[in-house]
Amino acid sequence: MHKHVLTTIMRNIIALTLFLLMSFSSFGSERHYKDFHHSNLNLSLCYNYSNYNEKLILHYKGVSSILNEYIIKKIEDCELENKVFNIEIGCKYFSGHPSIELTISKYNYYVFIHDLPSLQYLVQIIDYFSLPTWESFVIQAKDTDELMVKNERALEIFNKILNKNVPTVDMTFFKNRKVKVLELGDLNINYHCDSLQLEISNLKLGSDLNNPSPVNLKDRYIVVMNNNLNVYNSTGELINNIPLKIKEGHMDSEYRMVAYSKWINLYHYDKAIISYSYEKNKFYETKHENGHSHTRTCYNPDKHLRREKDTN
Repeated sequence: MHKHVLTTIMRNIIALTLFLLMSFSSFGSERHYKDFHHSNLNLSLCYNYSNYNEKLILHYKGVSSILNEYIIKKIEDCELENKVFNIEIGCKYFSGHPSIELTISKYNYYVFIHDLPSLQYLVQIIDYFSLPTWESFVIQAKDTDELMVKNERALEIFNKILNKNVPTVDMTFFKNRKVKVLELGDLNINYHCDSLQLEISNLKLGSDLNNPSPVNLKDRYIVVMNNNLNVYNSTGELINNIPLKIKEGHMDSEYRMVAYSKWINLYHYDKAIISYSYEKNKFYETKHENGHSHTRTCYNPDKHLRREKDTN
């Protein structure tokens, strides 16, 4: 093989390698977006597809709805122009965008933040746009900087400017406002005061919600709260619960629940690990043999277990 042919092949290999490295520069993750559209606000939440966080999505569903109401009021009070806010958040571990950006166009206000901001922080930014001394703000960090370092440094710089111009934020507008972000039969999850709150048949049951989202089977609901699997009936009475032990290195966003005709299964990715029997009101640990789950063992935290056949 001629030397120039070998050289061409090597160049192609190097080019392909560089392309693959750039493709996986975001820690080997694929970015996805969840968009919330309102009359004066489009909020886009960027997240890692392999870490689909149901609780986070419900949270920002509430944030976007109530923040849109605040923007409308600012427009009605002539403190903002009648434009639409386009706000992009998240993507904390991804490159390819400015670290932070605040700009205005003819029809839009634009905000990009490599972070997951609180409602109060977003209100502070809205108030910043309403100032007559407002100025655009863009930080495009150098490519040589470490990703997290440049994003955190950009936020530090911007926060100093933001806190100087808007030192206090009046949250009175939000005090008595709540938004329903999930309805499942008699179960509701409401967003209020920057938290998610659980209600069943108007009975308030707390705000220590974890992933995954609640599921129901007939007149019962399984909810993950305070790292427990709680079973409620349609009146909100707790009729069973067990601790949900998240293994080291796992995140609660890696779990999901699926309801069947007589069972509710808890999965870690595609592997069923715990089943709940509606008929017996009991939890079972799913045992796997040869890659298949065909037996369930009565759940007991002390591990004194008895075996039961799969009745699904």
